[in-house]
Order: sequence, then C-alpha cells, then structure tokens
Amino acid sequence: MSNKLRNNAIGWSFVLFATIFIAIFYFLPMIQALILSFKSGMGNNLDFVGMDNYTRLFKDPTFIAALKNTFIYLIIQVPIMIILALVLSVLLNDPKLKFKGFFRTAIFLPAVTSLVALFHHI
Repeated sequence: MSNKLRNNAIGWSFVLFATIFIAIFYFLPMIQALILSFKSGMGNNLDFVGMDNYTRLFKDPTFIAALKNTFIYLIIQVPIMIILALVLSVLLNDPKLKFKGFFRTAIFLPAVTSLVALFHHI
C-alpha cells in the first residue's frame, strides 16, 4: 500500500468513526423524536395519530405567542447583538485605545465567571 493511500485510509477511518458516533448520538434521537411526534399515548401504549398533534399545537394560543416572541427575538435582538459585537471588536482592536486589556477583560469576564461558578458548585 502506498504512503498516500495509507494516509488517506487513516484519515477516512477517523472521519468514519466520528460520523458513526454523530449518527448514533445526534441524528438517531432526532429521527426517533420525529417518529414519536406522530404518536399519542403513554408508555408503550402509543397510537399513530398522524398530524393531529401538530394541528393541536398550531391551534394552541400559548404556542402561537411563544412562536411570535421567538421570531421577534430572532429578528430584533440577534442582529443588534451581532452588530454590537462587531463594533466592539473593531473598537477594541484600535491601536490608540488606552486600557485595551481592561476593556477586553470586562467584556470576557461574564463568560469566565459563569464557568467558574458552575465548576465551583460541582
């Protein structure tokens, strides 16, 4: 076996291993949840009801309100946060900015403290 072919085989074996794990632990539960969404009942007594669960879901006023709130959040808050992050990153890379390290730390500190609090609690 040539060196290039051997290296390709090793690379593909790593990709195959990761792909199998992703399929088992990520996609398989998603497929099972989708199949389960077309059934109704409790425990092992499940009956196929087709689209009835989705019909009932889209008639529920609480779900409709949650869906509206999610889209408002998506349309308003996400672009604002992306633009704000971009502006802050450009400002923090300005060579004339004084206390650059302090400002970078102040922005990054909430992410770090939440992890410290989580691991301290465990």
